[in-house]
Amino acid sequence: EHGLSLYLETRGHRVLFDAGTTALFEQNARALGVDLEQVDLAILSHGHRDHGGGMVRFMELNRKARLYLRPQALEPHFSQKTQGLAQVGVEADRLPRERLVLTGDLEQIDGELTLFARVEGRRFWSDSNSNLMKEEAGALVPDDFTHEQDLIVTEGEKKILIAGCSHNGVANILDRYHQLTGGWPDVVVGGFHLLSPGTGRSVPADQVRQLGEYLASLPCRYLTGHCTGPEAYDVLKEVLGDRLEALTTGGVWEL
Repeated sequence: EHGLSLYLETRGHRVLFDAGTTALFEQNARALGVDLEQVDLAILSHGHRDHGGGMVRFMELNRKARLYLRPQALEPHFSQKTQGLAQVGVEADRLPRERLVLTGDLEQIDGELTLFARVEGRRFWSDSNSNLMKEEAGALVPDDFTHEQDLIVTEGEKKILIAGCSHNGVANILDRYHQLTGGWPDVVVGGFHLLSPGTGRSVPADQVRQLGEYLASLPCRYLTGHCTGPEAYDVLKEVLGDRLEALTTGGVWEL
């Protein structure tokens, strides 16, 4: 299915980062030998169903993990599809409120895990965001993605940046990372949202190439898939070469 769910093992944690569109992530976890009951915390990158649709099932399977999410992720979100307006938010009313941790703009969970938001740059802005809306004062307005957050994993000198869809733009997320840390991550993992799932249309190749050239100027490796889309991935691969790998279902990476 179209969705994203990542299982992370660090020295101190077992983390579920997003849970796909449905409970299918549970079947995938079982196939990979991942015990979801041993996950000690969950993170929702943003309030869209293709990342949070399975989270209700996860909270049923796992009775101890807390779920870290932006408060705005619980609000209604919509997508303008060819067949009309569709609700694409998460089932907020089915999530156990006593286990939710509503995160701020900068949330340090511990020495290993830090969440950040407030990505305000708009460089290389993807027009695949243009069909996404949120509800504000009873009206639909363009989504500003304040419900999106990103994760920094730190182990010794190694730092990994994990995004969900990068609706705010991977370049802008990296700029915010640099603003917060003064450096750059070793590895960037996640979707880059260069494809509109509703229409199947990719961001123009010249814009993708410009983004790729910026990413190439940074000292990072990249693992991307999901909403990056195959056309954009091929263009990025031309620019980044072996510094770019495809993030695929069932794949396992030791970073």
